[in-house]
Amino acid sequence: MLSVSGISKTFGSRGWGAKPVKAVDDVSFELGGGQSLGIVGESGSGKSTLARVISRLIDPSAGTILFEGKDITSITPAHFVRRPERRSIQYVFQDAGDNLTPHLTAFDAIADPLRRLLGLKDVKAPVEALAASVALGKSLLDRYPHQLSGGQKARVGIARALASKPRLLILDEPTAALDVSVQAAVLKLLHGLRSELGLSYLLITHDVEVVRLMCERVIVMRQGRIVEEGATADVLAAPKTDYGRTLMASVPRLKPISTVTPGLAT
Repeated sequence: MLSVSGISKTFGSRGWGAKPVKAVDDVSFELGGGQSLGIVGESGSGKSTLARVISRLIDPSAGTILFEGKDITSITPAHFVRRPERRSIQYVFQDAGDNLTPHLTAFDAIADPLRRLLGLKDVKAPVEALAASVALGKSLLDRYPHQLSGGQKARVGIARALASKPRLLILDEPTAALDVSVQAAVLKLLHGLRSELGLSYLLITHDVEVVRLMCERVIVMRQGRIVEEGATADVLAAPKTDYGRTLMASVPRLKPISTVTPGLAT
């Protein structure tokens, strides 16, 4: 479905004497239909910039992106919005609260791509169907973002992304702003939607455990480059680079009950 070859993105200097910054440096990978690929790395590793290039929100400095065999690299973001591929590649943003228009109700947020990308005029039934697909109660559709909980706003963001019937979802830290219990519910929802709709996921995160739960394959990025890639179970269990080992070692793990200080187990 997606073939990324030699993608680089360089940003210009930010002040007197400053050098250009290469945020993404010669990145290549492939993603098949129905697959889920995780991209992990510390802040500043280039993973979110890579996601924005792939979704054509920004232009690459070099390289090629093939989506279902079509080269979308040369299409500018301004023109890409009018292309059919735009409907097939959708983005779920990190903080749904910040990415929902404050003066639009949940109904209108979900209806917006139906009107803009699909040209529908009667959107009531499809909006309600999309809300049901993400377990968002019909009674919540008249509410504005500030009247919704974090989990409810996340569900609106997912429903909005699904409205144009995409084949690829780019998930940029989709649960980072949520409480742990709500994270689990949203991840379970995303897992079920992928299976039900045959979606492909490109999951951008710094949370290794989210990748373990959601992805068959994983890429580890550092300073704009891929330093490790492979099957998720293999990379997480036995990373081959010092950076990979450091990243995996930083994942919090519960101690066995026998090693916990007496009195703290309760």
